[in-house]
Amino acid sequence: MNIPRIFMIHFAGGSFYSYDFLKPYLKNFEIIPLELPGRGKRISENLITDFNLAAKDIYRQVKSFFQSNNYFMIYGHSMGAYLALKLTAMLSNERIYPVALIVSGNIGPQKFDENVCRRFQLEGELFLNSLRELGGIPDEILENYEAFNFFEPVLRSDFEVAERVTLEDFDIVNVPIAAIMGDKEDKVNQINNWKRFTTSSCRLYTLPGGHFFIYDNPNALAKIIKASFTSYL
Repeated sequence: MNIPRIFMIHFAGGSFYSYDFLKPYLKNFEIIPLELPGRGKRISENLITDFNLAAKDIYRQVKSFFQSNNYFMIYGHSMGAYLALKLTAMLSNERIYPVALIVSGNIGPQKFDENVCRRFQLEGELFLNSLRELGGIPDEILENYEAFNFFEPVLRSDFEVAERVTLEDFDIVNVPIAAIMGDKEDKVNQINNWKRFTTSSCRLYTLPGGHFFIYDNPNALAKIIKASFTSYL
């Protein structure tokens, strides 16, 4: 068997390098980080604020790999979980199926609550406070005007990608799902919402921590990824 691949889709504000911390724990996998424009290796390209355009961009990156090795999984955290589900459906339409879809930091698509202010629309200190609550962004960036001024447009565009999605943007897939959340995340008790989006199995996990629990639990996260691959072959 060829070395299994895992395509990894970053969270809001993330980049090609967001999952480097997992590489030592997934040495038997070919890790392929995907990246939206406007950051990292694609810093010179225009940012995307539309979910479906972002999904098409990710899809084009993945399609170029399907020459010989079809043993693969798709993983996405937070915003990346939405894009991972969409990508899985797009590939499934061409009869290309991942061994498993792994999603974290996200309860899955649901009807948007119109009474909730979307993060990308917040201004000034309200936006900064929402980022502090979310975690994952070093204080030296949040407290440094020049650094944050550079980073803010990327965050806002990604939040808009994630926060404008509707249920109509998604299809149910026939691929096993592993959904993981931090036990201190908001709505962690709704993680079983992911069961609505697959006709296959759906395994649910919680790990200690908040929204960015992935950085505190790399070994446990890697074990779930490995188990998801071997369980469904």
